[in-house]
Amino acid sequence: MPDDELVRMPEASRITARSPRAIRSGVARGEFPAPLKIGARAIAWPRSELQAWIASRPRAEIHG
Repeated sequence: MPDDELVRMPEASRITARSPRAIRSGVARGEFPAPLKIGARAIAWPRSELQAWIASRPRAEIHG
């Protein structure tokens, strides 16, 4: 799949492992990439922006 492919909310949720509600909340707080308006009632994200957001997340420390 090309990195610049536009993905809609269900795929953005799957890729990032975040619920649609968490994505909308993150966008509102400026903590998640803002979507592009692709139609009167449609939004989407460039796949490359979602991948960059994932790569920017801190790594978890697992103790045990």
